[in-house]
Amino acid sequence: MEATHPYPAQWEADVVLRDGATMHIRPVRPEDDAAFRALHAGQSESSIYYRFFAPRSHLSDKDVGDFLNVDQHRDVSLALFEGSGNEAVMTGIGGFNTTRDGVAEVAFYVADSQHGRGLGSVLFDHLAAAARELGIHEFEAFVMPQNRKMINVFKDAGYRLHTSLDDGVIEIRIDLRSTTEAWRVMTQREQHSEALAMQALMAPGAYVLLDDERAVLAPLAARLLESGADLVRASEAELSGRLALISTPTPQLADVLDELGERGVRAAIVYSGHHTVDAETSLRILRAARGAGMRLLGPASHGIVTIDGTDLTIEAGVPTGGNVDLFVQSAEAAVQLLTGIRTSGLALRTMVAAGHRLDISGNDTMQYWAANPSEGPALICLDTVGNARKFARIARHLATGRPVFALITAGVGSDTLPGHLVSTSSEGPRVLHHILRQSGVVASRSPREILDLTRVAAQQGVPAGTRLGMITSSDALATALTAAARRHELQVAARLDIDLEALEPFAAQAEALQRECDAVIVALTAVNETQTRALADARDELLGIERLVPWVAVVGGTREDRIPTPTGPLPHFSDTETALSVLARLSHAEQRRSELVDAQLVAFEDLKLSEAHALVEAAAGERDAALSEEQSSELLACYGIDLLPAIEARTEEESLAAAEKLGYPVVLKSGRSALRHRADLGGVALDLGDPEAVRAAARRFLARGEERWDVQSMAPAGAACVVSAWEDSLYGPVISFALAGDAEEILQDISYRIAPLTEADSRQIIEEVAAAVRLKGYRGLPPLDIDALAELIARVSLLKDDLADVARIRLHPVIVGETGVHVAGASVTVRAAHRSDDARRALRSPTA
Repeated sequence: MEATHPYPAQWEADVVLRDGATMHIRPVRPEDDAAFRALHAGQSESSIYYRFFAPRSHLSDKDVGDFLNVDQHRDVSLALFEGSGNEAVMTGIGGFNTTRDGVAEVAFYVADSQHGRGLGSVLFDHLAAAARELGIHEFEAFVMPQNRKMINVFKDAGYRLHTSLDDGVIEIRIDLRSTTEAWRVMTQREQHSEALAMQALMAPGAYVLLDDERAVLAPLAARLLESGADLVRASEAELSGRLALISTPTPQLADVLDELGERGVRAAIVYSGHHTVDAETSLRILRAARGAGMRLLGPASHGIVTIDGTDLTIEAGVPTGGNVDLFVQSAEAAVQLLTGIRTSGLALRTMVAAGHRLDISGNDTMQYWAANPSEGPALICLDTVGNARKFARIARHLATGRPVFALITAGVGSDTLPGHLVSTSSEGPRVLHHILRQSGVVASRSPREILDLTRVAAQQGVPAGTRLGMITSSDALATALTAAARRHELQVAARLDIDLEALEPFAAQAEALQRECDAVIVALTAVNETQTRALADARDELLGIERLVPWVAVVGGTREDRIPTPTGPLPHFSDTETALSVLARLSHAEQRRSELVDAQLVAFEDLKLSEAHALVEAAAGERDAALSEEQSSELLACYGIDLLPAIEARTEEESLAAAEKLGYPVVLKSGRSALRHRADLGGVALDLGDPEAVRAAARRFLARGEERWDVQSMAPAGAACVVSAWEDSLYGPVISFALAGDAEEILQDISYRIAPLTEADSRQIIEEVAAAVRLKGYRGLPPLDIDALAELIARVSLLKDDLADVARIRLHPVIVGETGVHVAGASVTVRAAHRSDDARRALRSPTA
């Protein structure tokens, strides 16, 4: 079949296999004829029989055409290639043919020489993503019972399967809708392969040095040689398995990587290149690394600390041997945070400074940390964001096992730094902060803040709850602490007063106190010489207390940063507000992290996926197009969302006829967008219960110059909310929630999530807005139906996750009543789009 649709370049990607190696996947082309025939020529008789259900040693032109001449719309075919350019070898091919609405038959053909490397799983993941993009929600496959490898590919994918045996052939039907199990399986496979691909960087056995005439890396080379490391110069012939340490002029870097790749190097750190690099040069460097099967850190990297504690940074004296993992981008951020880590008494387990992060990014680093677990905190400093959706799912997985802190610099998400190949968002960092919260990550805005959190988490652990114990030296201090704790939503569970004027032993009481608490704050202040001497004795007594929960200290009258205890240093803060803020953020984050474990994705069985996709595909073009009210209502109905019926009117008589048809009571809504939902400005006439009320409202609209308006069924009393979703160039499918009116429009009291949502996400997005108190029984009013509102948000999230071509959807107002929700208004805009990440396992594309 001749192709009639544009070539789907968005399906091209570099992928990481089960063994950590990389290949390229792309849609097939007719010119792949020779590569496909070569693949077939190397197959065993059994592999050919499993694929064609008959012996077929020779392929006819028609056979080849069935695989390669596809329209990449109803019929799709993707192929994997190893190597680059003219030397690229096709290692596997897979495709699907649409058999009926929403259903396609899928099959794979993987080279015998590649079995065991996970090519079938990679092909399946990418075909499933392409299928969902095209409105296919079910695969069917026909497999010989002896073909266990292919059967296992389907079983291991995590989707819901239905199998049957007919005439000696197994028919497998695969539901492609996202499930919690499919998401878990995909995350695990992605983590395994990408972490393995980082092994050459993070656990090198030997090194090769390529330093230009400035000898920037000479101190690093001297340290390595002094430690006995296996380090050679690039002039050596055999370099297989060595990590390359590179400082070379940027224009020469692509050629250097080509040469090193040919000699067996599979990972490189590029320290040079701090100047601005144009996009064309950056892409050439990235293509060179990918073509050589090499992972690249930099350019402009500050270096790394390997998993065994080897310091490969430019500066000397990085504290290692600790439990803190650190990822940074710029060298400036690395220097600043490393200085703070030293002065805080912390030490690193690993560090990755990515520089311009052309290849290795924070996502890769987190995958490595997840595969090499630690209970200590993980720190991520973000100057830019690449694949935000992938970041969210990796961070969520990482945060289930350890504290994760992120330092968000100004402009992240909205500004592009020189030398960085990233998308941006008009939403800026505000959406990112909510995504971090959704992922269980604690966001910080300053190095001091993230280091304060790290000190407590690394040296004391994280509070399991919000019960606070206080050890204080005065009633006034205790009163202030109690008020501050309440403000931070901490509950004072126990209190111990120490009299510094007549100090008595308190260790036994302190040990008993902490058994009633999740964290302890020691707040002691000396105001005279007697108390200062007693303070020193109190500090000595703290030495004998065994820590069972996290402790922090605010001790006035001493200049020491830390008070040592038998179980490690006790973090000291200059003021109680900062100390309580740190404990509160850690304890609340720990509660959110606990909700990530066993979280279930939202799912409904009553969706009409094929109908929804057909409607959107027919309307979406290269420009934004607004769906009609009828089309919007039809689309929403496919996802179980009903709009209150409305009829347009222009006169009193038309208004009366509409009201009689809909049934009383009704509302009249202005046709002007600025007034349409503003009853306070006269744009909405509510609760019109009889013909005279309708006539009077219509006359008011006419007197004000209204040309048209809507007559709509009246929803039960409740709170008006706004639920929106849109396709963002950086974040992907974004969902937002707010209460309607000034809370949204002026105060920007809005919460955000990115799809897919879990059941907990659909409730937390509601609870995060400050005005949500109005839904919970505000001022003696009955509580409203938050469960029904959460279900509505979940359904909107599925619609947006499934349909990238829905550019924006806004439900306003959504009336939340005591029982149920009613959607009184909806606007939907569509536009042809290609989402950058749809649960496909892929490296950053060198064609970006």
